[in-house]
Amino acid sequence: MANVPIATILIIDDVPEDRDVYRRFLLRDNPVDYQIAEAESGEEGLAYLQTSACDLILLDVRLPDMDGLAVLAELQQNPQLMVPIIMLTGMQDVNTAVQAMKQGVQDYLIKSQVTPEVLRLTVRNALQRANLQNQLSQSQQRQAGIAAIALRIRQTLDLDSILNRAAIEMHKLLNCDRMLIYKCAPDMSGTIVAASVHDRWSLSLHQNIIHTCFRNDAAYRQGEQCVINDVRQAERSAGHRDLLQQFGVQANLSIPVLLTVQPMDGTPPVENCSKTQLWGLLIAHQCDQPRVWQADEIELVQALSVQLALAIQQAELLHRTKTALQRESELNTLKSHIVSTISHEYRSPLATILIAATTLISHQHQLPTAKQNKFLNLIALKARHLSNLVDDMLFMNQMEQGQVPVKFVPVDLAQFISERIEEYRTQAPEHQLEFVSNGDVQAFHTDPKILGQILNNLLSNSIKYSPTGCQIDVQLYGQDAQVILVVQDQGIGIPLEDQTTLFEPFHRGSNVGTISGTGLGLSIIKSCTEMLGGNVACQSQIAQGTRMTIGLPKVLSEVALAIG
Repeated sequence: MANVPIATILIIDDVPEDRDVYRRFLLRDNPVDYQIAEAESGEEGLAYLQTSACDLILLDVRLPDMDGLAVLAELQQNPQLMVPIIMLTGMQDVNTAVQAMKQGVQDYLIKSQVTPEVLRLTVRNALQRANLQNQLSQSQQRQAGIAAIALRIRQTLDLDSILNRAAIEMHKLLNCDRMLIYKCAPDMSGTIVAASVHDRWSLSLHQNIIHTCFRNDAAYRQGEQCVINDVRQAERSAGHRDLLQQFGVQANLSIPVLLTVQPMDGTPPVENCSKTQLWGLLIAHQCDQPRVWQADEIELVQALSVQLALAIQQAELLHRTKTALQRESELNTLKSHIVSTISHEYRSPLATILIAATTLISHQHQLPTAKQNKFLNLIALKARHLSNLVDDMLFMNQMEQGQVPVKFVPVDLAQFISERIEEYRTQAPEHQLEFVSNGDVQAFHTDPKILGQILNNLLSNSIKYSPTGCQIDVQLYGQDAQVILVVQDQGIGIPLEDQTTLFEPFHRGSNVGTISGTGLGLSIIKSCTEMLGGNVACQSQIAQGTRMTIGLPKVLSEVALAIG
C-alpha cells in the first residue's frame, strides 16, 4: 500500500543536482512519505508560498537573486507564510547559517556533509518540533471557550496550581467534607497530590496509599466511577472499606481522570480508535454522615474530570514543549560552539600544512634533505593532529549514541601501558616519560580499545600542557579489588574555578592560552572509565601540574568476561 504524505517540503535551491539529491533522500524515507516542491530562486519560492501551503522549507543560503537571510526576512513580514526552515549552507557560509538560526531558522546543514540519514532525521525533528508547537497553540485556543469553572481550574499552566485550584473549586461546588486528587501509579498505588478539607477533618495531602484494594480493580481504567452512599452497606472489599474507615469516610465518590494517549510520532489518532490512560482519581468524601450522591453531582464531577484531564495534558504538553525548546536552544548554542571550536582547531594546522607543502613544491630542489625532512615531519605531525581530532569527535558521538560496545579480554596491563608510553616517547622526545608498575596487575580483563582511548588522552594532555623537558610520571598499582593508574605531570595546572566543569565536553581551562585543543579529552577519559566500571579523579594546582587517577575494578572485568 502506498505511503500517505505527512508533509509538503519546499526546496529552494538554484542547483538542480542538489535539489535532486535532497528529493531522492527524502522520498526514500520509509515508512513515511513527503510531497516535494521545488524553486530555483528566492522570488520563485516566495511566489509559491503565496498560492500553496507547505510544512517545511529547505533553503539554500546562496541564491541567484537574494540570499537566504533575505528570503527569511520576507517570510517574517508575513507570519502566515512562516513554516520551519532548515538552512543549507556551504562551509564558507556557516556564520550566515548560525545568524539565521538566531533569527528563527530551525536548523542548518552543511551541504558537503548531508547524508540520507542526517537529512531525514533533521527534517523529522523540525516537523516534530513544529507539530508540538502547533498542538500547544491549538490547546491554548481551545481554552478560550471553556466554561467559567473550567477557566478557574485552568487559569494557570503550572500543574500543582491546577490540581490545587481544582480541589478547592470542586470542594466548594459539592459542599462535601473532603475533596482529594489522587495520582495513580501503574499498580494503582499512588499519592494524594491535592486536597481541600473542612477544618474538622484531617488533611491527607501528599499521603502515599499503598493499600492493595485498588490493584485488581480494572473498572477505573475503563472509565467507571465508584459511588458509595454508605460505607457500611457498600458492596466493596473488606480492604477497601477498612481504608475508607481509616479516613473517617461514611460516603465516597471516586471518578477516574483519563488522559488521551497521543501517538509518539505526532500523527493524529485514528478515528474511533483513541486510547486512554488512567492518570488518577477525583475523590469526594462525606465524613459526618452517609450521603446519597445525586446524578447531577456525579455528572458535574465527571465533567470536571474531563476538564481537569485537559488541563493536566496541557500542562504536561507545555512542560514537554518547554523542555524540548530549551534542549533545542542548548543544542543550538552547543552546535555554534562546536563549529567555532572545530573551525579554530582546523585552521591552524591546515595553515601550517599548506605553508610547508607550498614551500616544498616551490623550493624542493634548493632545500637540503634535512630541511625537506623537517617540513615533511611537520606535515605528518599536523595531519596526525587533525586525524586525532576527527577520531575524538567520532568516538564521542559513538559514545553518546551508545554505539561503542565493551568487549572484555585478558590484557597484560603493564606491557599495554609500556607500549603506549614508548609510542609517545617517539612522538614527543622533548618530554621525559617514566613508567612504574607495582602490585598484582596480572590476569586483568578490560577492553583494549577503550583503555587505549583513556591512555591516549591522559598522555597527550600531559604532554600538551607541560613545558619542554618536564617529566611525566605514569604509575600502575595493583590492589586486591582494583588497579589504579596515575598520570602526574608538571604542567600549567587547572584553575580551581574551571574544575567544576572539568569533564564536560568542549570545556577547557581558562589558562590554556594559545595551546590548541577542543576540550574533549577529559570528557572522553571520564566516559570511557565509566564504561569500564571505574572512576576518575583529578587533583591540580596552577603552575604545579595535574594528577589524574583512574580506578578500574577487577571483579567487574572478570564478571563481564564470564557473562560475555
